[in-house]
Amino acid sequence: MSLKNRFTQLVAQFDRLGHMAIWAVLSLVLLLIVAPINPMLVGSYLWALCKICAAASLGYGFDWAAFRDADPAHAEGIERAMALTRRATLMAAAMIASGLIG
Repeated sequence: MSLKNRFTQLVAQFDRLGHMAIWAVLSLVLLLIVAPINPMLVGSYLWALCKICAAASLGYGFDWAAFRDADPAHAEGIERAMALTRRATLMAAAMIASGLIG
């Protein structure tokens, strides 16, 4: 099997999983590299991961509470795109705010 075919299969696997899988795998690889060098950083990594995941959930909850009638699943066309952008912006803002807090 050629290198090009293997690369194409790898890209197809990641495309099936979603683009966020690439970042999750990269994050875990970096954690495995850093853990033997400085094991104390593993706890802070897990803390940051939990904090940012909780902030994303809060951002989603804020969007759901503030715009109950404007759910992207029930919209079509430009309204759907705007609702998805609003939701992503609220989630990103919550994640950035939690990242700025120690």
